[in-house]
Amino acid sequence: MHRRVLLIFISASLVATGCLDTATPGSDGSISTVPNPAAKPTTTARPTTTTRPAPAQPAPSQRACLPEVTDGYDRPYAPTAPWNVRVCNLAEDARSDDWRDRFWYYSQYNPQMASANPQAAPNRGAHGVMFGFDEDPVNDFSVAVYSAADATTTIRVFQRDGWHGLFNLDPGGAIPWNPAWRASTGSDALMVILDPTTGHQWSLWGVAQSYYGLPINDSQCWYWAAAFWLPGGGYRSGLDLCVGGADKVMTADRSARSNYRTYGGNNPVTRGVGIDEYAMLTMPEEVAAGQIRHALMMPVYNTMTGPTKCTSAQMATEAFGSTCGYAVSPAGNFERSGISTQGCGEPTAESMDPAAYRRTTIPEGTRYALDMTESEIETWLDSRGYTGALRSTARTFARALVNYGWFITDTSCFAADFQVAGAANPRTAAAWRALGITGDGRDLLYGLITRERVWTVAPPVNHCTNGTLSTAACPANTSLYATG
Repeated sequence: MHRRVLLIFISASLVATGCLDTATPGSDGSISTVPNPAAKPTTTARPTTTTRPAPAQPAPSQRACLPEVTDGYDRPYAPTAPWNVRVCNLAEDARSDDWRDRFWYYSQYNPQMASANPQAAPNRGAHGVMFGFDEDPVNDFSVAVYSAADATTTIRVFQRDGWHGLFNLDPGGAIPWNPAWRASTGSDALMVILDPTTGHQWSLWGVAQSYYGLPINDSQCWYWAAAFWLPGGGYRSGLDLCVGGADKVMTADRSARSNYRTYGGNNPVTRGVGIDEYAMLTMPEEVAAGQIRHALMMPVYNTMTGPTKCTSAQMATEAFGSTCGYAVSPAGNFERSGISTQGCGEPTAESMDPAAYRRTTIPEGTRYALDMTESEIETWLDSRGYTGALRSTARTFARALVNYGWFITDTSCFAADFQVAGAANPRTAAAWRALGITGDGRDLLYGLITRERVWTVAPPVNHCTNGTLSTAACPANTSLYATG
């Protein structure tokens, strides 16, 4: 996961210059028509976006979902948000097998990617879960989540010099804070703060904090120390917060703060896929309730690259992912637009012809799911020797990957593991331990994902803020599936 969010927020800066659902009319949260709402004016300049008319949706895949029951977990985001809609009534992507093989062979760094024998890679199917219990803290790329209800004060926030993440606070702007809070300990140092009263959230990246008991290295914020004209004066080491990026999360058209309890669109100026960091993030409380009623999120090595962006016509052909690149809905932006680096610059990747390399990549926003029965899940659990709380937890994750699947959300630069709420928050850590997670827990799902079980879900329709409908990435306050 090294360097993952560095890529994400460089892209962002370029962009910026539940129980059974009861949504009407479909019980799975889908809708039968896709209206084209009037475009809202935007307040931020946008790059040219590839859009195309929303295609006629293919027939549903007819894959069966596993049964769900009513639980007490208050699932965030709208019932119609794509990640909250079950896959069983959704169409299979026309290029499902192609995208599946790109995931299976290349989603983790594959030293055989340039050979005619990519199946020789040793790590296929080893997709971990990042709980934040890593022995080496630099490997923690989970997301620390806190409630503003537990804040004891506020803290002023400044951006680190040379870090180009989204920062939409005023310099020295204040956010809810508790001195006991810590971000995840990997280089991304991720944190999300949720206000349960308003539904607002703040997403932080690159939080400068102490490691190994050493003093905080916040020297990249010292240049703000002389900013005496700011309310409260300049940066004060030890009193103020120094971060690489701070997102006061807003709707896609930037017209208002979004409400994480009800919002169903994307956020094109945040992480790689351009969707809120909290969206799709698995919390231990929902696992304890017995089911995860949303898709999971996974950063991968092989997110699709530029610099050539596909046109509308190319998106409908095999040129997409070969001679040109882009991202698909519900994504809000194309993270690697304008980036010609293949992989993260590894010699094996850079030695490949650009089109050949791009044919190993996956567009961010791609959604996968597993085709498995309850019996097959139980057989897998037996093969892992799981019992007690750990077996129940693993079963809950497996059933979610059948019913909701997972989205490709970020660039990892090596692995392809699921991100969940992390152990940097002591309450979260204790909750995961109570659910049977021992050690770092990273191997919880090993052996579950196989090439034969994976299928690709056709994308939803983004209702772009410029008034168009598209299955390509674009800023969208709404993104919806349509039944066939």
